[in-house]
Amino acid sequence: MTNKDIINMIYDTSAGTAPVVLQFGRVIENIVHHDSIVIKEAPPAIISKLIEAGCSIGVCEDGAYVYYI
Repeated sequence: MTNKDIINMIYDTSAGTAPVVLQFGRVIENIVHHDSIVIKEAPPAIISKLIEAGCSIGVCEDGAYVYYI
């Protein structure tokens, strides 16, 4: 599953739910990494759908990182 697939899943699932706030990419030690999706705000239905699809969610103070392994 690609990041685009994950974003499409979030978009499709968000119809009829509370708003979703995403961040594309992050900065680690002054280096920009564009390979990550960070959920800043989302209803539980979004998180549940991602987990059902096989994604892992890593929660940090700056958001929930979505990983597909």
